[in-house]
Amino acid sequence: MFSARRTGQLTVTHLVGVDTCRVSRPLCSSLHGAGGMNQQRKQLRRLARRSHGERVVTRVAARIAARADHDDLIEVHLVTGTYDTEAWFRGDTEPRALTTHAVAAVCRPTPP
Repeated sequence: MFSARRTGQLTVTHLVGVDTCRVSRPLCSSLHGAGGMNQQRKQLRRLARRSHGERVVTRVAARIAARADHDDLIEVHLVTGTYDTEAWFRGDTEPRALTTHAVAAVCRPTPP
């Protein structure tokens, strides 16, 4: 099981939040729903492959809009990134390739 040769790259489908300065950051998998990280990762990959990404990012954007701890986020993206694992652990966390499946704006109610 652990003796198989692995490449130095890892491909992961995940949620990314974009703030008002257009800086992106990974979002916690719990914003998508219940379950562990690996379960969420598999569900997101499956939903992205089946072109259901719009539904996912719209739901997550609504959850973010209702929370105070992500008040700087303006967009939610569902992406698949390919990362160099060795570079990641050296501090280079930029993806080598990135595919965006869906984008939704975080719409907050305007104060009266």
